[in-house]
Amino acid sequence: MYQARPHQLLSTHEQECVRTMSTLLAPIELPQLGALIGGTHDFGKMSADFQEYMEFLTQNLTPPIQKGGIDHSTAGAQFVWNYFPVVPEAEEFFVFRQIIALCIASHHHPSLIDCFRGTMSGDDVFSQRMEKSREKTHLDEILSKLTSPEKNHYSSLLENPELVKELKNIHTRILSLFGHSPKKVSFHYGLIARLCLSSLIEADYTSASGRGSHDSIPKPDWEGMQNNLNKHLGSFKAETPINQSRAAMSQECFQAAGGRIGKWSLTLPTGAGKTLSSLRFALEHARRHHLSRIIYVIPYTSILDQTANSIKEALGDEYNECILEHHSNLVQETLNKTGEEEPWTSERKTWYMEAAQTWNVPIILTTAVQYLNALYASGKQHMRRMHSLANAVVIFDEVQAIPLTSLRLFEHSLDFLSGICHSSAIRCTATPPEAPTETDAHDRLVEIPIIPDSQAFFDQFNQFRQCEVYSEIKPSNYWTVERMRNFIMEQASANGPTLVIVNTKSLAAKLASDCRNLHAEAHILHLSTNMCPAHRKEIITNHIDKASLQKARTMGKTVVCISTGLIEAGVDVDFDVIIRSVAGLDSCTQAAGRCNRDASRPGGKIILINPADKLEELGSLPELEIGKEIAMGMIRDPEEEEILGNKSVALYFKEFYGKLTRTHNHDHLSYPFPCSGLSTNMEDALSLNFKLMSVPRQQPKYGSLRLFQAFASAAHQYHPIQEDTTAVLTSYGEGKKYQRILWDMNPHTEEEWQQWNDCLQKSRAYSVPISNQNLVKYLNAGEIMRIQEGMDIYTVNADKYDPFLGFLAHPGDTCGALTLSQP
Repeated sequence: MYQARPHQLLSTHEQECVRTMSTLLAPIELPQLGALIGGTHDFGKMSADFQEYMEFLTQNLTPPIQKGGIDHSTAGAQFVWNYFPVVPEAEEFFVFRQIIALCIASHHHPSLIDCFRGTMSGDDVFSQRMEKSREKTHLDEILSKLTSPEKNHYSSLLENPELVKELKNIHTRILSLFGHSPKKVSFHYGLIARLCLSSLIEADYTSASGRGSHDSIPKPDWEGMQNNLNKHLGSFKAETPINQSRAAMSQECFQAAGGRIGKWSLTLPTGAGKTLSSLRFALEHARRHHLSRIIYVIPYTSILDQTANSIKEALGDEYNECILEHHSNLVQETLNKTGEEEPWTSERKTWYMEAAQTWNVPIILTTAVQYLNALYASGKQHMRRMHSLANAVVIFDEVQAIPLTSLRLFEHSLDFLSGICHSSAIRCTATPPEAPTETDAHDRLVEIPIIPDSQAFFDQFNQFRQCEVYSEIKPSNYWTVERMRNFIMEQASANGPTLVIVNTKSLAAKLASDCRNLHAEAHILHLSTNMCPAHRKEIITNHIDKASLQKARTMGKTVVCISTGLIEAGVDVDFDVIIRSVAGLDSCTQAAGRCNRDASRPGGKIILINPADKLEELGSLPELEIGKEIAMGMIRDPEEEEILGNKSVALYFKEFYGKLTRTHNHDHLSYPFPCSGLSTNMEDALSLNFKLMSVPRQQPKYGSLRLFQAFASAAHQYHPIQEDTTAVLTSYGEGKKYQRILWDMNPHTEEEWQQWNDCLQKSRAYSVPISNQNLVKYLNAGEIMRIQEGMDIYTVNADKYDPFLGFLAHPGDTCGALTLSQP
């Protein structure tokens, strides 16, 4: 009897993996393909060397060969590659033979292995694995000792008539969807391969951990959630025109939910209630189409918390275990019945760890980075989640904030979800970039508006809010810090709470300090990513929330908040005046949505200004610089009456994408990266791979290949947010406590390391990102300290974190000794 690992038979492990993979690949109608991969991935464990290794481990002895010293994954890949029945005229058999072999050969790697990564000897990685000596892979040894029942078993997996039907059907579907573009056909076959590997990783982990198999995917209680949501919505009073309009939009979302699986868009004004309206659509859509989960993809952790709280409140406490918040800044605490925060129990931590690894819960809220990582990045922790994107409703909130270098990868992912994965993808935004739709696109890939006449609601909201847009664009050096300060305070004193949004952290800090120093009687607030998440949350939740601003109005208190653009997407605040340093029109429009948000006052003012050039140096932010340049031109010479209207924003995006690709290159939106001394991009490397594989593919030795992608090279290079930063723990709030704990701890035991990791996780809410370029300067100056030798975990000195501005970025600046030059 062969052992898969100590105390688990190989036959048991294979059977469990067969069942799990069949279940996970059923939504894309490939259960028999899953059975074949699950049943052959550990074929190499039948070798004498591996079984001897198992014997040592079973007896708690140290084996003569280190873990990983025996290649047990190549044998299964070679077995399929050599014995999978291929029909010469049927292309699908060649493609899926390679997909199966790729998955098996890759299942101990952090991504699919490369097929080709360049033109040098050995760069044809997949072919090298398939041609590896069968003596070293133990393939011939294993084949020679298979019993008749074992031969019949593996033959039944390889020669399954149902598998033949599956492969023909999926190949036909791919050609019908993407047959006009060989690049898209290859790209989506690559995504199918990664989805298969994701399912294999999940099956392998589940079986190896002693939890058996997934024989079915649980059916969430969508109807019960709908009932609770409807009760929650019923508690809102639609007494004002704007709330009646919100209720009408919500109802249209519900009515549209019976439509087909596919690509959808939800374009509504800022403050229209997209979170609960999209949830209403998603719950009904999932119920009607028997979908397994709802996934919210949100660009920023700052609004992810807000969205999660809205959904939890709407669905009620009974469904808390059905909702996962998956992001790096999550604090593992909950409120008890008295409203006090309590640490999670060990059971809650175990649940969270499992749910975060698999996304196997009904409702997931995660970031755009985690979503893109699941599809494209290196790392088993990312790949394992990918299978949960199938048979789901995936809602992309504030879709305009998707990282631009990943834009084409994102568009491909929407086609994959709706065309292959039996999932619906929904773009939600108030400022929609034009969705690219090819003239010959399949009907299934054409985006459907959830609310066809959304412009009517935009017109209603503009009428209700009565916000006027003013252009105060001046000659390039007019708006100095002094002039801006005086203008800001005049507007706030005369018109009420004022939100100022600028493009750089340095200008936000200068303006905020100047306003506070010279207007001590006013309530001046500051927001930027130099402040840790807990600090920003405190300002947003307790100082510029709607109740606080209304109290300030009642008391006649002057309130000014000076922020970077972090406040624009999804943050529910309501100011009387918005002053926006010109950026892209989408950003300006998002900023305008924070003015008279609930139409509770007679009107509001949105003022666009252009700070002096030297105050906002955007050279290191080319996308923002291009957006600002285009917007300035449109504001000075508007083609549309409403400069912040949808038509203007559509014109802006058209010009923006065109100029971006002209200024940089066509690869900019496809994630360019270097590989093997050559320049390529993710879109090409994950499809036809022409840029890396310049050698003729018609060579006889490559004649049996159909996939040429540089999977591993692309995945290794992929980072959706390319920030060269390190998180540094501050002394803000509870941060000081975690600094002390981490300083004092010297973990050795497993329990101590668990406590260390728990503390480190909680400290993230009190950390700020520091440029790696400046990190050494701060260390040399003694302003930042390493907590433990050998670990890249740092803490900032208490006098380097200002309670008003946050981390003081300039070396030498400290609290109480801070001076800011005034141009």
